Amino acid sequence: MLYAALIPLLDCKSMGFIRWIRRLINPPVFVVFLHDGHATAEKGNLSVEFLTECSELAKKRGIQEGRVYGVWKSDAVSLEFSPEIPEDHHQDIRDLWRLHRRRHKRS
Repeated sequence: MLYAALIPLLDCKSMGFIRWIRRLINPPVFVVFLHDGHATAEKGNLSVEFLTECSELAKKRGIQEGRVYGVWKSDAVSLEFSPEIPEDHHQDIRDLWRLHRRRHKRS
């Protein structure tokens, strides 16, 4: 019976479930919430400079809302983006992160 209840969740058309599983296995080190041109850290310690530049970029690019996740991959923190942030803005945010990242060590 439980198997039958899980079938709709495993529908490959909805990638939300797969993202959810990935977040359970490898939770983000930090989360930046972008809303109306303002960037705030929902999780993790980020520099004021990084958040300020993310805010400026969000205003300049017209990003209304979205989240940026810092996730461990191999030996470095990699960025992942919520679907609300257009793909053509991902590299700009990655470039900002590259300028401001500190060396994180796994705990």
